[in-house]
Amino acid sequence: MLVVLTVCRNNIIDSALVRGISGGERKRVSIVQEMLINPSLLLLDELTSGLDSTIANRIVSLLGKLTQTGDRTVAMTIHQPSSRLFYMFHKVLLLSDGNPVYFGKHSDALDYFNKIGYSTEMAMNPSDFLLDLANETLEEKAATKQVLVEAYRVHLHPLVREELTTLSKQFKEQGSEQSKRKMKQEWSTSWWEQFEILLRRSLKERRHEAFSKMHLIQIFVVAIVVGVLWLKSSNNITDQVGLLYFVNSFWGFYPAFQGIYTFPMERTMLTKERSSGMYHLSSYFMALTAGDLPIELVLPTCYVLIIYWMCGLKSQAGHFFMLLLSILFTILDGRMLKIWTDRAVEIKQHGWFWEYSLLGVMIDNITVSLNGCRSTVETTIEESAKLTDDAHPEHNDFCSTTDTTRYEMAYTKSGWKITEGAVLKS
Repeated sequence: MLVVLTVCRNNIIDSALVRGISGGERKRVSIVQEMLINPSLLLLDELTSGLDSTIANRIVSLLGKLTQTGDRTVAMTIHQPSSRLFYMFHKVLLLSDGNPVYFGKHSDALDYFNKIGYSTEMAMNPSDFLLDLANETLEEKAATKQVLVEAYRVHLHPLVREELTTLSKQFKEQGSEQSKRKMKQEWSTSWWEQFEILLRRSLKERRHEAFSKMHLIQIFVVAIVVGVLWLKSSNNITDQVGLLYFVNSFWGFYPAFQGIYTFPMERTMLTKERSSGMYHLSSYFMALTAGDLPIELVLPTCYVLIIYWMCGLKSQAGHFFMLLLSILFTILDGRMLKIWTDRAVEIKQHGWFWEYSLLGVMIDNITVSLNGCRSTVETTIEESAKLTDDAHPEHNDFCSTTDTTRYEMAYTKSGWKITEGAVLKS
């Protein structure tokens, strides 16, 4: 390839936590990405900055070939181009403090400035000469700028205006013909081809984000904490209800909390790609959903495998998969909620509001769920204390002469009640 990207085709771009390709490679990828959209007008700012002369020459040469078809215009700003790059340009626009001082073919630039009294005293790069004219010293800049701007207004401005008027008429005629052709050939690929390509792209993008170390640690820690809080709670229906409520609530808001900035970032790319008629909106949405299903199901499966037997849930395959299926539907509901909120509200301005709202809901769910599992928590604490006493029997000497009162309690509809009590001698 002319842009030399084959060596990094299997590498990720980069992210906030993962280092990817170099800056020059990232710039070339962004240029190629814009080319794939096939725009009629391509605007490039400081195209060759940070690139060596060979790569810069290849990219500008490729852009020049793309303009030869006649239905594409490339406009770029460039910082100190080499003589080879300068002679590749079809038209050159020279500005001085925002005022045009030259617009025309590169081959006519030196002759024009020679006619108005500015010529080179030695053989030099034409681009360097033009930049020297546009950026004179402070003592001479005002006078030079005024002369150049006035010369452009007298000699070039009428020619440029006449050329633009002629081109405008031609573009109007070509635009009507192209619109008719576009209506006949709206989609170059079928719906299934679009779905397949978008699905592969979605899987490649999601796998690095979904299985990052941070996400794995978060899910593992939450699963262990939940397993300890509801440890062996199979004999208490209240504890089981609280557990199931928390599990579904957690997986309803966790995906939305993690991906609250995902869709706004993709929305810009979606709008750009859709404007060029690359694919149907339905194929994008279905590919996004189908790509997320297997990825979103891996972590919940690991989560359920940890808590299912720790919490003493029914050891039957049907009940296990029923819980897993309910979590999957909860995740889908959470994703739809996230997409809806991202579409309705500008997240860049109100992201803090949604973050704290989701965090408050998750904390409330934890509080409500734990309210029904006090017996399990107390039992877990008692067993931990018993293990500590057995490991350090010397601590029991301080209470060897103290009487101990044991109570037997039962849970009724009105709450916990003491059924029997006795004072035991140490």
